Amino acid sequence: MGYEAKAREILKSMTLSEKIGQMNLGLINKENLNDMLEAFKQGKYGAYLTYEDFSDQRDIHNKIMEASRKSRTGIPVLYGKDVIHGHFTVFPIGLGIAASFNPELIEKSFALIAEEASSEGIFWTFAPMLDIARDPRWGRIAEGFGEDTYLTSRMAEAAVWGLQGRNPADLGKQEKILACPKHFIGYGAVEGGRDANTVEISQHTLMNVYFPPFLAAMKAGAGSIMSGYHDLNGEPVSASYNILTHMIKELGGLDGFIVSDSGTTSQLVKYRYSTDEKQATEIAANTGIDMDMCSFCFEKYLEKLVEEGKVPIERIDDAVLRILKVKLRLNLWNREVEPLKDKNKFTLSSEAKNISVEAARQASALLMNKESSLPLSKDIKKIYVAGPYAKARREYFGCWCLDGVDHVVEPVIDILKRKLDNTEIRHLDYFLSERILGKDDYIDTVVYFAGEDPDRSGERNNIANLRLPEGQEEQIISLSNRGKKVILVVVAGRPLSLVRVIPHVSAILYVFHPGTGGPEAIAQILTGEAEPGGRLPVTVPVSEGQIPIYYNPIQVRSDRPEHLKYNDITDKPLYCFGYGLTYTDFKVSDIKVDRNEIKKNESVRVTVNIENVGDRSGEAVVQCYINDCVSSLLRPCKELKGFKRITLGKGESKIVEFTLGEEELGFFDHKGDFIVEPGSFRVFVGLDCENTIDTYFTVLDE
Repeated sequence: MGYEAKAREILKSMTLSEKIGQMNLGLINKENLNDMLEAFKQGKYGAYLTYEDFSDQRDIHNKIMEASRKSRTGIPVLYGKDVIHGHFTVFPIGLGIAASFNPELIEKSFALIAEEASSEGIFWTFAPMLDIARDPRWGRIAEGFGEDTYLTSRMAEAAVWGLQGRNPADLGKQEKILACPKHFIGYGAVEGGRDANTVEISQHTLMNVYFPPFLAAMKAGAGSIMSGYHDLNGEPVSASYNILTHMIKELGGLDGFIVSDSGTTSQLVKYRYSTDEKQATEIAANTGIDMDMCSFCFEKYLEKLVEEGKVPIERIDDAVLRILKVKLRLNLWNREVEPLKDKNKFTLSSEAKNISVEAARQASALLMNKESSLPLSKDIKKIYVAGPYAKARREYFGCWCLDGVDHVVEPVIDILKRKLDNTEIRHLDYFLSERILGKDDYIDTVVYFAGEDPDRSGERNNIANLRLPEGQEEQIISLSNRGKKVILVVVAGRPLSLVRVIPHVSAILYVFHPGTGGPEAIAQILTGEAEPGGRLPVTVPVSEGQIPIYYNPIQVRSDRPEHLKYNDITDKPLYCFGYGLTYTDFKVSDIKVDRNEIKKNESVRVTVNIENVGDRSGEAVVQCYINDCVSSLLRPCKELKGFKRITLGKGESKIVEFTLGEEELGFFDHKGDFIVEPGSFRVFVGLDCENTIDTYFTVLDE
């Protein structure tokens, strides 16, 4: 019997109270645990989450699962938790791992996350975060994959495949868990970069910039979607029929369920969108929310609303059917819940270590390298290692990391001492010691680990000033003024403006919050054992006054570029999207298309020659962009539509090919139809969004 038929069979046997129970997501803590166990036996909750440390009750999640299986229906409860970029083993934050431009790496990373989480009964995670973000003041820019629609879409499907598997049946395997892309939709465009603030997005931009990553995730098989708790174009997102039912379920084709963000149903009262929680429940249920997270409104009011005829029983049945189908796909009836691990005894497997180090390496973008200051010369006899993150462990994990094990993380200074065994490495305390500097002034090279604590980014952590936290710039400048060569490593959850320190440093390695493998990857890059693999997934501004700044605006007045400029600051970014240096140099040449004309349903192959013209082997991330030269709706000046990571030896060259078809050339019109229009297209290929070569082809009007 298939999932649909089995779910319908279960649904027929359920009472209204039991159905509504499946639509409730509860919160467990130590104070309410006994009451919740009884509630699970009565079938009052379909899912739960907890932020409590239950390490003293290692079998707690198995007890909860067994309690739900003892209910009259025997439907297992679903445990969800934020393992956004790692469980025990932590991978780079979303913004960091997006710098890899490597979906295969993302899939591997999320597969390991799923394996670790599922071992403790976590069969559902609220990830990946797919909010396009173009304002680095917003704290949650750290969690997503950056500013670009295409890059985020490819990362989205890879993350879903990693968590759930590539085939629908894979979700039932013990090592796979349910994905929940969030926060639908437009959350990353909050005004002023202030979290959960108002959002205004045109329908054209909503469909063509913010919708495609979620669509890609749904096409990849995502079994749930989380709605946002912001308001969009005058409506609370979690109360919009157009957003929830039309966009997600009809256009997106979601076969799973929609869960609200925490407390959003009750929040409708605070929005002044409903008079009380009962009306809020009516609105949320009727517009498309299938599971209510932690506002407890469905639990209190939904059954009465059905009895009063204000919420149709068909809406309840649809929601519960969606939830049951996902639980059947997850094989919850047969899942094993192992005891909670003793984190103090956790050791990194060789696989986890290798993937986490490689992910951190590919998340690290080299932004400056004056006079080939990196890798560090083997002839350097003495080095200072300074800055607040030289001895850090957990600080490398980033925001929204609940379970990362930090005792397996070796401080980067210790790794450098081991790798540079012929170099004397001294730690210069973050609080500048005039005595030490005066005594050992002959040490001329400083590796300075700057950045921001994870608590400075993430949810509710917005900033107005994008400079390094207070004191760090002053110390960097002081070291430079003393004649030191400063190698700057930036550990951060957002793109920070480094304008003030750039004249005082010789190299900049931007590593974001790189996770468990971060210190090892950084040490490998600094010593030349490995290449810096990252390319920026977001534009770095010179000043906050440029925000929003991103690589592909429409630029409707491009015939008058002087109108777009500021009088008191450059209109150029500090670093552009896709930018990142390596320890060698590449040349892109000889761009060709296999056909000058194609039909709407056909594709064109674009080829370029990429040559390593430097002194050592290295990796190039070749990027392909397009521009729709004339269109019925204005399109961006450039749009990323392909990328490939290749390794070339010294003097080696290779032909790199991209295929552009309907998916790459089309866009959503005002009717919501995805169309490809006839006309000329310009195609650009290069090593970042600004340094490209280009050619043309034409789509014929059939």
